[in-house]
Amino acid sequence: MDYYLKPLKELIKFKTISTDSDYKEEIEKCVNWYQNLFEDNGFVVEIVRGYSNPIILAKYDNNSEQTALIYGHYDVQPAGNEKDWDSIPFELSERDNRLYARGIIDNKGQSFVHIATVLNLIKNEQLGQNVTFLLEGGEEIGSPGVANFLTDYKEKLSADYIVISDGTMIEDYPVLEVGLRGIMNLTVKVFTSDRELHSGLFGGAAPNASHELVNVLSKLYDDNKLVNMNGFYTGVEEPTEQELENNKTIPYSFEEFHKLSGTKKNISEDGVDFYTQTGLRPTVQITGIESGYNGEGYKSGIPNAAIVKLNIRLVASQDPIKVKESIVQFFSNNLAEYADFEIVHSDDEGSVPAVKIDTDNEYVQKAITILEEVYQKKVLRKYVGGTIPLVYHIEKILSIPQVIVPLVNPDSNMHSVNENYDLSYLKKALEFSNNLFKK
Repeated sequence: MDYYLKPLKELIKFKTISTDSDYKEEIEKCVNWYQNLFEDNGFVVEIVRGYSNPIILAKYDNNSEQTALIYGHYDVQPAGNEKDWDSIPFELSERDNRLYARGIIDNKGQSFVHIATVLNLIKNEQLGQNVTFLLEGGEEIGSPGVANFLTDYKEKLSADYIVISDGTMIEDYPVLEVGLRGIMNLTVKVFTSDRELHSGLFGGAAPNASHELVNVLSKLYDDNKLVNMNGFYTGVEEPTEQELENNKTIPYSFEEFHKLSGTKKNISEDGVDFYTQTGLRPTVQITGIESGYNGEGYKSGIPNAAIVKLNIRLVASQDPIKVKESIVQFFSNNLAEYADFEIVHSDDEGSVPAVKIDTDNEYVQKAITILEEVYQKKVLRKYVGGTIPLVYHIEKILSIPQVIVPLVNPDSNMHSVNENYDLSYLKKALEFSNNLFKK
């Protein structure tokens, strides 16, 4: 725990927000910090540039027959309004048996479980494998360039398997992640005029871009809770009986759903359980709307433009290009003829297809055995609704077994205020990591 907490206090202070270019200097400071930490402990370190934010490769040769590649990301989400936090987001604090900070679980603190473990094992001459750490700084923006990096550095990334700890557990059950949804993002702009208009002079006669956008978005889902776009479900694989049976064994209660989400209803498709809905069914989510005047007071204007940001989560066999075509067709079919639209931004480089993980190998089986020893519970297999872009590219480029094991509490507030790590979960995480990598 000492190997974990003391350096983590320093690491948390770096505001490594990849979504905002104003934090480039913070990212560089963080990369330098990691380099010093690894080199001080006998690692050979290479800082790789040219693939978005710097990538850290830290190798420790233990003269072992087996090599583990360990992945994590050091970039974090913005903290949001710091007044909504109960403590300073970029300072590690402890209260009520939990650690609080931005990045404490996503992903600085979670990946540091393995770093602290390996450093401790090296000190005590108990490390049982060669280890390579791969830490990137662009996961929160879709890991742009990571596919090219894996291709160009394939030889240096040679390993028997890779360990990834990201995401959250289910209640206090150990979890093996066996699939992840894909992702793509689009920004669509609707406009009704080349200028903003006076609401008194033109109100009721001139079209309003905000109204027109909202009208289109109201048709995004049909009455059966399905995405209302022609071609959106083309190629979507129906969950297998085995997958459905697996998901039925995962504990779920509306009370727990309400506790974690703060919402009053589960709006899954009819007859579809929560874990199938979030792990094996696609979705389109409105993540931001911008139009008109939003400052203090009011403005008597009719907006001539309105913008919506869409986040699409893909499942196996969905083609991001065809999904994008479906979205364009949806706006064409539903927008009034006197309004126009355009795709003002499409994060094509950050788009990643869904992936399912092969778990029939000795490395996954070893992890399952250790997890069940540490947690004294059966390991749950989870199809994850989120996306770790590198996982798909590892599968396609490196083709090595992947052991994806989240190690944090489900109520950790990932991407939200008061992000936290329950210390009881942390202690077991360190124990698992120690048993996985020791002689």
